[in-house]
Amino acid sequence: MALLREAELEGMSPEERAAAEKVVDLDAEEIECPACGHRFASGPERCPDCGLRLG
Repeated sequence: MALLREAELEGMSPEERAAAEKVVDLDAEEIECPACGHRFASGPERCPDCGLRLG
C-alpha cells in the first residue's frame, strides 16, 4: 500500500501533496475546501468557489 500511495503522490507539487493529505469532515458546521481553501457552511456536495466534489 505504501508503494501505491507514493506512486500516487509522485510528481505532485508540495501544495498538491498537502491538499491530497487533508481530511474533510463533511459533518462539520463549516468546511474548508482542500483544493482552494475556501470556507463555507456544510451541505453542498461541491465547493461553491472551485467546484471540487467533496462527497
